[in-house]
Amino acid sequence: MTEKRVRIFILVAWGMFTLLPIYWVMDISFQKEISFPPQLAPLNPSLTHYTSLLNERLIVTGLLNSILVSVVAALLSVIITTMAGYAFSRLQFKGKKLLFVGLLMAFLLPPNLNIVPIFSLFSELGILGSRYGMVFLYQLLVTPLNIFLFMNYFNTVEDAIVESAILDGAGVFQRYYRIFIPLAKPALVAGFIFAFRFSWSEYVYATTMVTENSKILFTAALERAIFSGQYTVNFGYMASGAMFLALPVVVILLFGQKYLELGLQLGGVD
Repeated sequence: MTEKRVRIFILVAWGMFTLLPIYWVMDISFQKEISFPPQLAPLNPSLTHYTSLLNERLIVTGLLNSILVSVVAALLSVIITTMAGYAFSRLQFKGKKLLFVGLLMAFLLPPNLNIVPIFSLFSELGILGSRYGMVFLYQLLVTPLNIFLFMNYFNTVEDAIVESAILDGAGVFQRYYRIFIPLAKPALVAGFIFAFRFSWSEYVYATTMVTENSKILFTAALERAIFSGQYTVNFGYMASGAMFLALPVVVILLFGQKYLELGLQLGGVD
């Protein structure tokens, strides 16, 4: 067996191994009568778990709220972090190195570490449990990652292009929206995907910060549906809910894959 075939075999085997849990969950979601271990393929595939889950009013409310919060948070994050990344990459100002060290520290800290002070702060500000509060929170938590992405991406822009713009009289803001933003399409897509994925699938803050049914997010609503019984777990809801969580991210990745790959390569995010 040649070296190329060995590499292909290893990659295919590893791919099948990593996809096995996903297939297992999808298999369970289509089983009318759930069995453990699940069947290799459901004998009588059924959408019962999906339709039953969507018939839960709280689930539909959570889906709509999560879509709204995730999209707005991702767009807001891209707008804010492009400006911050541009400033760190191309501008000189006092305290730049100190702010960059703080950014790296925030990037390394787990997002859930600050849940107690954030909860207290949001309560004092009067935005605890609101959709606007969750939009602000999610874009804030993903800000360090996206700033790091855009800063590294803007560093790849040729100095000759920037110098030509300066000679033509372009100011700081003109260079930002006429040169850097048009060239940053891959990074914009990557930053949007990062922010959307985090906001859409986040669980800890969603279940802690929001308690009102009309403003509940999907992950919190799904948790209530799965554990609706005192001593029971609805594995059908768990599996179908996992598919609902994965679907929007997979669709976005399929349409933005080429931009995501380029954005990661040039943005220095692994």
